[in-house]
Amino acid sequence: MRKLAITLSFLLILPSPAFARNWQDSTIPADNDCAKLARACSAAAAELTAARALIAGYEREIAAAEARIEIARKEIEAFKQLAGLEADRADKLQAIIDAEREKIEALRGKIDLQEKQIATLKKQRDRARKFALITGVAVVVAIVIGVRK
Repeated sequence: MRKLAITLSFLLILPSPAFARNWQDSTIPADNDCAKLARACSAAAAELTAARALIAGYEREIAAAEARIEIARKEIEAFKQLAGLEADRADKLQAIIDAEREKIEALRGKIDLQEKQIATLKKQRDRARKFALITGVAVVVAIVIGVRK
């Protein structure tokens, strides 16, 4: 990509009449339709928005799970203070707390995965923008060469 950009920069700097004399006519008409590129960009943007919404949902679920853990912990303490806590009930509540903690860790892992996917999508979007810029420069160069001819 970088080599192509450097080559196109040289085409803009060097005198184009020398290239125009040796240039052959193309039988392929230029296509100025950018609809495919626009659809790709909008699809990537929609996926980014969905990934961010998913992360927000995971964060709300984590907050709710943490609230349930705190309620269970308070309930355990209340039972201990009353000295009426049965060992089986305490074990069940501890199992609930452990399950909620595992769920939180799993959700945090999903958040990390979504953030990585967002970073990948941003890179892809940036590549598409660079390609569109280079394509635009190439079209302008082709037009300039055609006009000078």
